Amino acid sequence: RDAAALEQSFGDRTMAGRYAAMAEDIGARIVARFWDGAAGMLADDTAREWFSEHAQALALLNDVLDGRRAKSCFKALLSSRKLKRATIYFRFYLFETFRRFGRGDLIAGGMDFWETLLGNGLKTPLENPEPARSDCHAWGSHPLFHMHASLCGIRPVAPGFRKVEIAPSPGPLKNIESRIPHPRGWVKATLEFSGGGRSCAGMVTLPPDTPGVFRWRGKTRLLRPGGVSDINL
Repeated sequence: RDAAALEQSFGDRTMAGRYAAMAEDIGARIVARFWDGAAGMLADDTAREWFSEHAQALALLNDVLDGRRAKSCFKALLSSRKLKRATIYFRFYLFETFRRFGRGDLIAGGMDFWETLLGNGLKTPLENPEPARSDCHAWGSHPLFHMHASLCGIRPVAPGFRKVEIAPSPGPLKNIESRIPHPRGWVKATLEFSGGGRSCAGMVTLPPDTPGVFRWRGKTRLLRPGGVSDINL
């Protein structure tokens, strides 16, 4: 699907269509072989004896499942005791899945592991939970990405970051301040959440010649390119 999007952005509709068709075919085969109706989720094996957070997250992120099955799969992801759990690096994709379903509370709550690192004498993230061999592993730093891209919700919505979308999913956070680099400058957001997470207010600054949109609980606010936009939703 990513290959199809890339080809489409470069104007090759034939290759984009080819990759999109391949993705549909692969997705259909995955569902036919691994979907377990009784468990309401995808198995890791054709005997449907083993299940994991990994399979559910990847299926949901790649739109392999239809609406009814996707809801069932996400519910199983949160509640099933059969699942083999993701460790540090793969929790990147788990957090991406939570973000897809608007569950910033699960992202924030899932960072408790990283809060234990200082208490264990670490100043960099591990590769795996103890016993670990690598005490400094780049994959373990992905909460830095999710703090900006998921909790604050700053993401590109056009190739080259030509357009910006900000769709916060703050979970329990009452305020967020984010500043991320952009090819034309900086994207800045200072936001406060009140009313039990029902209201959002603050300011967003976009670089020059960079349009954007702010999304909050079904409401949309166009953002000013190269200037400051007030948010009160």
